[in-house]
Amino acid sequence: MLRIWVIVTLVAGVLAFSCAGRQSLHEAVAPQQATGEAIGSFEQALNSALGELDALALPKNVEPKLFNRLKSALAEALSARGEAKLVSRPPSGAANAVSDLEVVDNGDGTYSLVWSYVNAGDYNQDSIVNIMDVTPLAAHFNETAEPTNEWIDGNRDGGITILDVTPLAAGFFCELADYAVETSDDEGASWDEVARVNFSEGVEEPAGTRKSFVHLLTDPVEMALYRVVPYDSIGVEPGPESAPARFTSAPPALDLSDETPANAGEGTCDAPYLVEIDTQYRLVVMTGETEVTTELSFETLPPAFIAISEESPFMLTVENELAGDFWVQAAWRELAPLRSNKLYFRVEAQLPP
Repeated sequence: MLRIWVIVTLVAGVLAFSCAGRQSLHEAVAPQQATGEAIGSFEQALNSALGELDALALPKNVEPKLFNRLKSALAEALSARGEAKLVSRPPSGAANAVSDLEVVDNGDGTYSLVWSYVNAGDYNQDSIVNIMDVTPLAAHFNETAEPTNEWIDGNRDGGITILDVTPLAAGFFCELADYAVETSDDEGASWDEVARVNFSEGVEEPAGTRKSFVHLLTDPVEMALYRVVPYDSIGVEPGPESAPARFTSAPPALDLSDETPANAGEGTCDAPYLVEIDTQYRLVVMTGETEVTTELSFETLPPAFIAISEESPFMLTVENELAGDFWVQAAWRELAPLRSNKLYFRVEAQLPP
């Protein structure tokens, strides 16, 4: 009865996962050429794949009963797909979108894009989801997900169990040959490809962790958006694009204008600006030598007794000394929060005349 329940659960899970597109196994075909012409896709009959799965050798230090159980569960889930022929394709769906793309300052005047490899079901991180991914699943079975194995937790429930056969079966033959690096200078209205990063450039740093990629940006455009998009060896239809990251060599910074200086302080938590009630102080946001005057929003804590004008010039006024110690934080555009965006203030006590 338990075995039947597990199989039903896996079959239902496979239907919930998806992997769209038409592309190819990296060992069978070469990546797309510069012309963009399709090369061809890797195909395998289901019966052939099941035969290879059945013949898969027992990994070291894995119980035969457990390994056979996992192989049987994968065979059942693949058969439930109802496909006589398996065709390679790129990763797809929200679960395969890169979510940690960021621009990193290398400290030498250059900048790089950094992101993690995502291809649900590719548990041995070789770029393709196939029968070989049963081996790491078995080797780490019943472990809690942590940095040294978290990518094997395919359904992201915090543990490595038989339920992680589901994303393996759903993503079977999903292949990632390279990532296209795209940029936009019109806030995402249009995107241009500027580079391709081959899967072979991925590294495990430190060893035994999820693979990641580093791409040096060439002549990045100030305030441009970047994203990465996965492709398989055909390189025609893309997988899910990443969340975008914004490049800026001069991170916007919030401060008080020299025109309305505080009585004392540096605006830090340890040395807050000392300000008076019913006095206006101009807030400025700078990117290098340029002042930002649009698409700004401000937050204060506590929110009471403090007013900030809604349009430039942005004037801060403390309306009551009960504001006490407070901070002001600024945000510029949803995709570009300020890095140096919080100022600390202290209201000077008002002595009676």
